Amino acid sequence: MKKSLLMIFVSAAMAASGADTIILKEDFSNPETVKAAWDIGQNKIENGQLIIGKNNKSVELKQKLTGKDNITISLEAALTENSGFGGIKIDEIMFNILSDKAVIIYKRPDVSWLDSRQLLFKDAGAGKFHKMEISRTKENGKYIYTYKVDGNVVYTLKNYQFPPTDKLYIQKSRTGVMVKNIQITEPEK
Repeated sequence: MKKSLLMIFVSAAMAASGADTIILKEDFSNPETVKAAWDIGQNKIENGQLIIGKNNKSVELKQKLTGKDNITISLEAALTENSGFGGIKIDEIMFNILSDKAVIIYKRPDVSWLDSRQLLFKDAGAGKFHKMEISRTKENGKYIYTYKVDGNVVYTLKNYQFPPTDKLYIQKSRTGVMVKNIQITEPEK
């Protein structure tokens, strides 16, 4: 019996060692830790949320993501109005929510215009939080981006070389955005 319990414990410990490494985990409960990690400008932290005002600038993560080729960014976000958009911008690619859909907007290197893909929401509207997940992986020298909202894949962007900018923004346009529970992880090496 003791031996089988020990094996269960060792198996659980080995499984746990394959967990992702947390680069950043923020629940927006402490304004001082938020201000240490993010350039929030005139935006506010209230009730465990970062609130980016309609007329305020985007929020930038102070930590650079240099050398972090395989990362996952997850957060919950909601718009304050039924107009405009908001979300995450990384490597000059925008992963946004609108009042009725999720959209990825990017500049393909082979054309002069912006391209996009979208997914309509079933349950939408201002104040409705959506779980967003952006994964960036590097394969054969190129990055692959997968964007999910509420567990549904919006789009997987691949076959283009997007140079990493090492910068991450929470951005918006023509609306305010509320964000809670953001986490950035990378697979354990």
